Amino acid sequence: MKKLISLLMVGILLSMIIFFESRVSMPATIFTINGQIVPTVQGSYCWDGVLQSVCSDSLTPEILLKENEIETVFVHPGDRVKLKFTRTPFENSINVSNGSNDQENKAILDGNYLVLPEKRGVYIYVVSAKWERGSLVFSFMVEVE
Repeated sequence: MKKLISLLMVGILLSMIIFFESRVSMPATIFTINGQIVPTVQGSYCWDGVLQSVCSDSLTPEILLKENEIETVFVHPGDRVKLKFTRTPFENSINVSNGSNDQENKAILDGNYLVLPEKRGVYIYVVSAKWERGSLVFSFMVEVE
């Protein structure tokens, strides 16, 4: 009987650990342009779980997008990308860059929206955000037509 109770207690403990670990899993993106989902790829991150903390560096956004076969989203000049996550990041922790040193095409944030350039071309964006348990980086690609 003591063995059965011990096994039951271990089972309950493992279930609780699995439940709490799943509750602190990393957030995902829900980026949209005019209601269309923007495919993203996760890059570097640091995250504190219940059982372990992990940091991982990634390849460049260009390589990640290519290797993960992330498709380019075709957009209109000045379209806006709604940056949403499955869990809300810290206020003012979202940063966006587009890898361009050109001031004319600098990434512009308006609240939780990224304003896309007026100039035609292909743009790769890198979005980083922070949460209580860590930080994540995501990349996506658009072509302004």
